[in-house]
Amino acid sequence: MKMSETIDDMSAYTTLSDWVYHRLLWSQEPKLKVAKDILMKVEKRDLYKCVGQTQPPKDKPFDKEKVKDFERDIAQLTKDDQCGGQTTLEPEDIIVDIVSLDYGMKSKNPIDHVRFYEKNNLGIAKEIRQDQVPQMVPNQFCEQLVRVFTRRSDSEAISAAEQAFKKWCEYQNTRHKCGDSFSMDLTPIKDIQLASANDNHQPGPIKKAKMINFDNEPRQ
Repeated sequence: MKMSETIDDMSAYTTLSDWVYHRLLWSQEPKLKVAKDILMKVEKRDLYKCVGQTQPPKDKPFDKEKVKDFERDIAQLTKDDQCGGQTTLEPEDIIVDIVSLDYGMKSKNPIDHVRFYEKNNLGIAKEIRQDQVPQMVPNQFCEQLVRVFTRRSDSEAISAAEQAFKKWCEYQNTRHKCGDSFSMDLTPIKDIQLASANDNHQPGPIKKAKMINFDNEPRQ
């Protein structure tokens, strides 16, 4: 049975655990080399570089079925003189990841399909009226993110992919956001971390916290 087929067999599926990861990681079988190389890159943190992200217009989401076409178009743009043209990429070097985020009902508000009980009438569930909805409720319940990665790790390829993706965003009438800001959004850097980084990675002095004495007795 293939690993992908275990989803239809719960007895086989429940046997899948971390041993699968380690089996691939230390395997010497030639047919597992591709999977092993990917896991080794994860272990070494040699990850694919995110060269940027964008968002399509609300009323014109991108079709996930056209991911291969997008990858081919971006790779083709690396051959454009406006993108440098010196380092060219193939479609296999580009990864277009389209992520759709919603509350489980795409563009619909899930609260519109929930019924509530009133304290003075617990026997009947009613839909909430629009005038009972707080004004702070968002008016959009789904969004789509498009992130582009490159499998190549050399600086020339990363730069070429980034320039091509910027040009692709212009053709799509979307705003390009650089890949570095993508990671910054996920993990904000605190001021103390920035100070430590600028001080040759040496941690700053630790301030001693003040003790609050609630019983008015001297501390030992």
